[in-house]
Amino acid sequence: MRQQIRDLIKDWDERRQSFYQALEGEDDLGVVVRAHISIENELQHFVRVAAPAPEYVDFKEMDYSATLTLALILGLKKELRQPLRALGSLRNKFSHRLHMTIGRSDAFDIYSKLGAAAQKDIKSSLSQTAPKFPGRPQKVEQMTPRQLLAFSCFYLHLCVLGAAVSIAADEARSAADGPQRAQ
Repeated sequence: MRQQIRDLIKDWDERRQSFYQALEGEDDLGVVVRAHISIENELQHFVRVAAPAPEYVDFKEMDYSATLTLALILGLKKELRQPLRALGSLRNKFSHRLHMTIGRSDAFDIYSKLGAAAQKDIKSSLSQTAPKFPGRPQKVEQMTPRQLLAFSCFYLHLCVLGAAVSIAADEARSAADGPQRAQ
């Protein structure tokens, strides 16, 4: 069981790092599209882990909104609904315009929908990491729209990924302690 949990944490860390690196080098279109695709992939992963019969879920038949709804039904935190929906709307907006750029209102819309606790976490994280990265913003207000959107998406990615890892770790513990959940 301990090895299973270590493997989950290693996989979680690799996925987190990969997502962060992917957003770092992108232009505005790349940030929006890559963030959306990655977060949608994590929502699908969450559904597979949380569903009592994941073999019946066919993501080819589902769009982002349906995947998000199913994840919420299966226990994803309800406070993630609004910012994840806003991300889907922003992706749709970008998919229909070739030379689109991230506006301050686009980035702030998602950030503001994260809620007070998440915003506090982001501000705290910024103040803690800013000294390690000279020249980077120390406050949300100093961030470019792309930076604010990337940071907000990074937070959303961590929330969805963390929820899936938590369920998987609980199931690994339960399997080690006794019978598996009903099929």
